[in-house]
Amino acid sequence: MSDNVQIITQIRFALEQLSERNAEHEWEHLCRHLARSRICSNILPATGPVQAGGDQGRDFETFRTFLEKSSLSKRSFVGLISDKPIAFTCTIEKAKGIASKIRKDISTIMSSGTCPENIYAFCTCDVVVAKRHKLQEWAKSTHSTHLEIIDGAAVAEFLCDHELFWLAQRYLQLPSELFPSMPVNAEEDGSYISNLDRWRLETRPAQTFADFSDIRSAARTALGPFAYDENGRHVHRHDRPELPFWIDRLDEIATHAGFYALRRKALYEATVLRLRGLGTLVGQEDRLRLYFSQVAELEDSADLEDFQVLLTYVITANRFGQIQMVDVELLGWVDAFEEHLHRRIRDAKKRDRVNEHCALLDTCGNAYLTLRAAWGKLDANNAFRCWRKLVKLAAHAPLFPLEGFADNLAKYGPLHRKTPRLRSAGNKGGRFAFKAFWPI
Repeated sequence: MSDNVQIITQIRFALEQLSERNAEHEWEHLCRHLARSRICSNILPATGPVQAGGDQGRDFETFRTFLEKSSLSKRSFVGLISDKPIAFTCTIEKAKGIASKIRKDISTIMSSGTCPENIYAFCTCDVVVAKRHKLQEWAKSTHSTHLEIIDGAAVAEFLCDHELFWLAQRYLQLPSELFPSMPVNAEEDGSYISNLDRWRLETRPAQTFADFSDIRSAARTALGPFAYDENGRHVHRHDRPELPFWIDRLDEIATHAGFYALRRKALYEATVLRLRGLGTLVGQEDRLRLYFSQVAELEDSADLEDFQVLLTYVITANRFGQIQMVDVELLGWVDAFEEHLHRRIRDAKKRDRVNEHCALLDTCGNAYLTLRAAWGKLDANNAFRCWRKLVKLAAHAPLFPLEGFADNLAKYGPLHRKTPRLRSAGNKGGRFAFKAFWPI
């Protein structure tokens, strides 16, 4: 499990990629669910074609409710009910044009329909405090409404919350290995046990991202930390006997989920838990063959990273007899993956998708060092060639998460004499900048 700083950094990077992918709809859905969980529950999504009046600048808005005065008023969720009209707007506009975009959206909102007393503007970029205050003063003096700006930094911290992380998984397509730690007192306060009791009584199959996040969290708690023998080798074990139960629930998601991406994530998680906790993947061969045969359908960099990591697990398991496969099919998947990865890298470069390009180069470097290592074909030269390109390119992608990349350089640096290093080049526009240099 990752610490919060790593997760926030990765979420910020994923938010930056939304504009490259023109993923306005994913962003609007994420913001609506986030607002419903943290701001107010009575929210309606905007509907209707643009030519028929469109969303009138409002990506979603509140509807009137009288629950506050009813017998339900003392229930906990009522605290999220808004008794005044609120409008929400979402944008993936870059920082350079964010002020004019917010002003335009507010003017549109205030010129149509019921005038809201509060407007929340969600944006993927960061908004410095001075600009935030200036926009709030403008909204108050021009339109007599209160403006709140929830920028990328704030959204990332919200999504790092354990109960909201499923939103990041659903709409930002984060790598599967990234997951927040359970609260320190999760078992002491009974949350794990109550979660276990609830899912044991649940008769419907698990099939949503929220289900997946809930079950995966419990499964990783049941797995417990890695254990090692006296020779420093990982010992397959699990802390709690319920681990197979949680794996079965993940299998349900892999079978019944309506989203293709969710089925793949559930299969990934169940496979890793089986290998780490139970020490075998025997019997899972056909499901994994289907997973690896679909590499040509993967477009997102996080999905390709998951593919590379899981294939590395399976190749290693095969060397130790923990799964029944033959080298020729494993090498076939490696070849297909590398071919597709290189095609995605060329496409990202052609489309000038800098963030995606960086993520793909990072995965490519890892692939050269891991996927063929079992056959003695570790390719450090090509790996570091990818990473040198990444270091040069990352200066134009200041939100690229450097911590994991730096860990790889420290881990694999001794394999290559020209290991790229990172040197601070100051702070530009509130973002950390750096330059690369290579030892001679």
